[in-house]
Amino acid sequence: SISDHKPVSCNFILPTWNRPCGISDDCTKAIVHLRNVSAQNLIAADVGGKSDPFIHFPRQLLLEKYIQSKRVNKTLNPKWKNKHLKPLIMIRNSLPFLQKALLLFQIRDHDKFSANDLIGCGYLELKYCVEKLNKWVKFREYLTLDGKDAGIFMGEIKLEYKVKSRKKSSKKDVYNDY
Repeated sequence: SISDHKPVSCNFILPTWNRPCGISDDCTKAIVHLRNVSAQNLIAADVGGKSDPFIHFPRQLLLEKYIQSKRVNKTLNPKWKNKHLKPLIMIRNSLPFLQKALLLFQIRDHDKFSANDLIGCGYLELKYCVEKLNKWVKFREYLTLDGKDAGIFMGEIKLEYKVKSRKKSSKKDVYNDY
């Protein structure tokens, strides 16, 4: 059969970047710290009606590798010691990017002889940290598992953020640029 449609062509110009989005040359350090972290009403994952929960930050757009806390044994209401919460080094450091970023996390149950069980998951909005750089901000997030409530995750979070110091340019430097 013969079509009565005329051929159509189109040219697109797509912008490209030399590197991934969300990276700022001005930033020397972007690290997320957590403290006074606890959870309440977690799901029991072990036979005895308890869990051995730990916090797991999977590899994601913000983190180059996964990070996890130490576990708290036999509880549904864990409190993690501050020394067991590792700093999270951000690979994306642009403030406009971080303003809209979500830091994903999971609460998992440690199992010695089988795969660790997922107890709940959620995310932390970094916009509150960006609004108060280098200051502690309280958070309270509801956990979910398979679309159902799975407990509450709370504590304090801080975005440690440092920028390069800018050298003051003299008039001589400004004129030499032309």
